[in-house]
Amino acid sequence: MVQLQTIASRVYLEDDLLDYAVAITSFTRAHPRVALGASPRATLGLVQAAKACAMIAGKPFVAPDDIRAMAPSVLAHRIVMTAEAETDTNGAERVVEEALSKVSYRRGMRAV
Repeated sequence: MVQLQTIASRVYLEDDLLDYAVAITSFTRAHPRVALGASPRATLGLVQAAKACAMIAGKPFVAPDDIRAMAPSVLAHRIVMTAEAETDTNGAERVVEEALSKVSYRRGMRAV
């Protein structure tokens, strides 16, 4: 298990994809139906899960689809809904789905 974690940690992640993961978790913190959104630690968990997903697929790098695939599992249980939204049993999952549909990945040019 530790060996697999070590291998997954070596999977390459572009800075733009880290920004994408941060934007997704930030979306959950700003959502009006969310009392407590996904934390910065949740972002790290999302990145680690995306690296593991890429590794299992035999890729040496993370793709946006790896982040999108892992986001619901990693983030939904870390979101606390407002009292008004508590009755929706799938509310947190819907927030993550909304984040994925509204936050787009853009590969940008970065200054060196």
